Amino acid sequence: MKIRMTLLALMITAIGFGQDQAFIESPDEEHVKVEINSFTVTVDSEKGIQSLKLKDIEEIFELSDDNTSISLKIICKEGMLSGIASNMSLEAGGNTNDIKTFIKEVKKIKKLAINFYKEKSKK
Repeated sequence: MKIRMTLLALMITAIGFGQDQAFIESPDEEHVKVEINSFTVTVDSEKGIQSLKLKDIEEIFELSDDNTSISLKIICKEGMLSGIASNMSLEAGGNTNDIKTFIKEVKKIKKLAINFYKEKSKK
């Protein structure tokens, strides 16, 4: 029994120390590549839309490569309509070479979504 325990301990030690040591290197900015082509936001109120900051959206898409198609989709949840879940979605598309025009489109769909919830609350 003593021999078996010794052999077992030696095998566990050999297996444990025989593994490759993982070498973890911290990434440099040159090696990090972020690719964000599409971004979807789901909201259920006007407050949720207003918390969506255009500066944050711009910063997210500026990380993408040049001349890449990008899009932002806002999904407005209406709730239940006749027992069926109903949603409205708005989408803005553009290119990373022209972020300013893309942000203008995002402003438009954000305004439409806010108006959607304002009209809904009037009913």
